[in-house]
Amino acid sequence: MDSNRGRGEPVSVLLRRWPPQPTAASHARRDVREWLVGAVPAEVAEELVDDVTLLVSELVTNAVVHAGTDIELTCAVLEDGGVRVEVDDASSHLPSARSYGSRAGTGRGLRLLQDLADTWGADATRTGKRVWFELGASSAGTTPGRRARRAAEGPPLTRSQPEEPGTVHLLGMPLLLYRAWVQHAETLLREYLLVCLGSEPAEDAIQVHADASEAIAVLEEHVPVLELSADPDQALQATEPHVTAERVQVSAHPKVADKFATLDKTLDAALTLAAARELLNPPTQPELVALRMWLCEEFVKQLAGARPTPWDAHERGHQADTVPLEHLDLPELGEIRDADVPMLAADDHGTIVAASFAAATLLGYPSAADLEGTRLIGIIPPRYRQAHLAGFTLHQLTGRAPLVGRPVQVPVLCRDGAEVPVLVTISLRRRQSEEPLFVAALSGASQRR
Repeated sequence: MDSNRGRGEPVSVLLRRWPPQPTAASHARRDVREWLVGAVPAEVAEELVDDVTLLVSELVTNAVVHAGTDIELTCAVLEDGGVRVEVDDASSHLPSARSYGSRAGTGRGLRLLQDLADTWGADATRTGKRVWFELGASSAGTTPGRRARRAAEGPPLTRSQPEEPGTVHLLGMPLLLYRAWVQHAETLLREYLLVCLGSEPAEDAIQVHADASEAIAVLEEHVPVLELSADPDQALQATEPHVTAERVQVSAHPKVADKFATLDKTLDAALTLAAARELLNPPTQPELVALRMWLCEEFVKQLAGARPTPWDAHERGHQADTVPLEHLDLPELGEIRDADVPMLAADDHGTIVAASFAAATLLGYPSAADLEGTRLIGIIPPRYRQAHLAGFTLHQLTGRAPLVGRPVQVPVLCRDGAEVPVLVTISLRRRQSEEPLFVAALSGASQRR
């Protein structure tokens, strides 16, 4: 066991090793619980054992899902009565805490470490990495405020550099769109893994997931963190060029190209299942698909010696003005179409499914029918589009909705390219099919500029 970090020598140690199979987490929970009950004082056992067991389960699950290698667990009771746990695997990519929403489908393990552990971290080892935590017997029941202050100090992460790296240049990197894509991709990968575990050999499904996750880990080590603010006023200030990085330089071993090819293929397969409603994920915006294709293509071709292609050049070749429509005749859309004021309704694909004549007139369209079937992004000025796509995606994934129910002054883009500043109030409704419907009431329009 690595040094006890000032808490005394180990007085009792449990060692376990498992292959990367879904059963590893349940074995870890059982073994750790049974061992700890007899290894720590009875007066602190109940809460300490629960917290340690929960964290062990999360760390082993993450190792199975993201590393796809054998897992080694070391659990020790220290001289001061505390517990130290180390989970080793053969992946060199260290975990990083993400600011995902509480309803997100991924990122739970590190949030629990921040909330429950006295201290935790991740270190590079000769064969991969080690994630560890310590929890003292005297700390069972620590208040969330104290734990939050400890978490704010941050874990001591030690990054390891790949051997003989190549360099990938991501030109014109859309940082907000990327941040939303990462959360969407990781959630989609996890859903896809669960489906595949029921139809393919577990080892194969886990290895594919681990390879795809490693590609994302390479990106996360290099792409600057830019989050969309939950404050409506700040969110509206997230405009170009401030949300795009001119160049992101990534060091990566040439073999990583295979990981990105796997990521591209796996997410394609996952989207096919999602389109057939075999996954629980919400619809995917075309721009997120285009971003994934660009990222994967850039790594594969640049690590083979090709020159980089800027994001905007790739994006122009993959723009989608319309998407398939299935529900323009739904009866609940009549209220929007018959309104005397400018109103629009969009579905969870981001497609305008109903518009009033007043809205069409405001935006310079001959009729409401000319608006229906187009994408909502078409009436959003280009400098706001990253923020819109990121916000729309994060709402679907986590329920984040800073602009819903609050009137905001924004410009809308007319058919002839002019902008009109309007006061927009967005409400969220449920259609008879239980799918969401985003309704926007527009008012206070000024003269075009």
